[in-house]
Amino acid sequence: MAETKLATANTAEIGESRLTPGINAADAAAGEMPLALRGATPGAARRAIIIIHGRRRDAPFYADLAANAFCNGSADVLVIAPQFLTAADIVHHQLPATSLHWHETGWMQGEEALGAEPISAFAVLDYLIDTLADPSGYPVLEQIIIAGHSGGGQMVQRFAILTHTPHPVRFVVANPSSYAWFGQARPHAPPADTLATRWKYGLDARPAYGAPLDDDALEQRYINRDVRYLLGMLDCDPQHAMLDRSPAAMSQGANRLERGRNFWASLRQRHGAALRHHYAEIPDVGHEPAILFASPEARSAFWSSS
Repeated sequence: MAETKLATANTAEIGESRLTPGINAADAAAGEMPLALRGATPGAARRAIIIIHGRRRDAPFYADLAANAFCNGSADVLVIAPQFLTAADIVHHQLPATSLHWHETGWMQGEEALGAEPISAFAVLDYLIDTLADPSGYPVLEQIIIAGHSGGGQMVQRFAILTHTPHPVRFVVANPSSYAWFGQARPHAPPADTLATRWKYGLDARPAYGAPLDDDALEQRYINRDVRYLLGMLDCDPQHAMLDRSPAAMSQGANRLERGRNFWASLRQRHGAALRHHYAEIPDVGHEPAILFASPEARSAFWSSS
């Protein structure tokens, strides 16, 4: 059984800028997608945050949220919020037919785009990272962070496993509904007919984007990456409207907080002191991105050097 499908309304607002991340970027017919930009100019940016929206695909909201949390008083922080739209969004907002778009939750797990070019959603993030790492466009940039909450947190965690980017990047994973686990064991053994070990809940049958390395190599690379987990201690509602309640997700735990704790415990059991990641639970915070990202724990996750 696949992830529980929870349809959402058309996203309310489209980002004011445009990105053409495909291999045919010089072609006028190449696919483009919206993004929202806040904060520093490219020439002044020393730190860049790529912030990933949740299931509502509300990139401008997340751009404002990140700017309010991390740009206030700083003239050197750039916020970039790419927007992974659906076909319904394209029609509702009368966007060009060549606009890149994805299935309702396909972008969270790196599926290829519909529209002009079949580019993986993860390849879009690679393109943004490559662009930021180019000193000809961002001459003083020192740090790249990619962060997401809820559906965005799901995307960031899975991207951190599969991306081949050579650039140093910090990954901040906040309140995701589920994780891509390593190995076959789960805290709650699923029925035999579930897909608990298949992508996006495990590494089996992962997309072609993640095919070059075997499971062990992917896991070793992941534990050596700079990954920070942020969990609201009140994000523990087993009936939350946007919670994935498929058997595969339920095998990880009953709610987001429990699933995060279980995933962290699994990583520590498998890797011990070799694990470079950081984990924080934030008291008095539920499934509320603005409150979570405004917390001291989030500021530490974004900016701490250790």
